[in-house]
Amino acid sequence: MEDDDHTQIRLSCKGFRLNVPGSNPFSLRATLRLSSLPSTHNFAQQIRQALRLDYGINNVVALTPKPLKWYQRLAYTEPVSNRRRVNNVGDYVVTRRVVGRFAQCFTMAFRNRPHPYVFLITHPLRQLLDAQGESVTDGCLDLSVFKVSSQQRVWGLPALSSQTKYFIQAPRDGPWMADAAEDEDEFVLECDWDVDCM
Repeated sequence: MEDDDHTQIRLSCKGFRLNVPGSNPFSLRATLRLSSLPSTHNFAQQIRQALRLDYGINNVVALTPKPLKWYQRLAYTEPVSNRRRVNNVGDYVVTRRVVGRFAQCFTMAFRNRPHPYVFLITHPLRQLLDAQGESVTDGCLDLSVFKVSSQQRVWGLPALSSQTKYFIQAPRDGPWMADAAEDEDEFVLECDWDVDCM
């Protein structure tokens, strides 16, 4: 479904990617029907929230009985610049000013509308701050350190910004590891260089 900031939308690379251990906090399945989830399920609640905030559809009680369609790539044209944008699973995206790692994309048929609604699932990133509220940085590269959340957020396509962010894996021996609750915690460094000029 197109909006003012996203036209010529194309979803490709069909497939369910959330079956990797540790990447599925919603406990989703590839053949999921939303109508089978309890209304209190976190995934169902986040879809309702995305419908309300991103698509302007309020008071959704019943979700679709049709299965979701899963994708790993989202491409669209940004009308103002007429620039084509492509986001793949694993890329970093900005949704409603929240930076996150793109985990999955899906479409949902809803209320007999001719075009399905497009949603993204991301792992939000949290910037690490020291006791004085300053950004924690890597000593060698002087790049800000972010923690990748194990939780996930659902966003409607209109929430997706065309802003581009780049991150690299942070070394596992940095002082930020003191903030790690588990061995699976992941940290990344924000590359704030002007990569378009490289």
